[in-house]
Amino acid sequence: MGKELAMKKDWIARELTIEVIIGVFIVMVLLGLTYFTFVLKGRVFGAPEYSMKVRFYDVMGLRVRDDVICRGMPVGEIKSLELDEGGKGVHVHLTLNKQLHMKVGYKITVVSTSILGGRNLQIYEGLPLKWW
Repeated sequence: MGKELAMKKDWIARELTIEVIIGVFIVMVLLGLTYFTFVLKGRVFGAPEYSMKVRFYDVMGLRVRDDVICRGMPVGEIKSLELDEGGKGVHVHLTLNKQLHMKVGYKITVVSTSILGGRNLQIYEGLPLKWW
């Protein structure tokens, strides 16, 4: 009887060890997936974010999480879209990874990125007053 009890305790200890190893493995996989999600999206965890609000009359199918592009580089994403109460357009809220300084002649447009309907928000910062 004592030998059976010792064997049962050994079996329970092995099962518990296997379950702990599997649990740690699953947690490590989830942490790795989270890390690579941030890396692929180009975000740095804890980095400062800058907000910008733009009003358009027509956003041409722009969606939340579409990219914001400046000088050919992604610098943020669309955070939210909301209709203007007075019927004067759509408010687009942006989250930027870098602070942009708008200058004389700046331009913000919605551009098509694919035949399938992808859109981006393109920002041209403009030129400083004396650029020559």
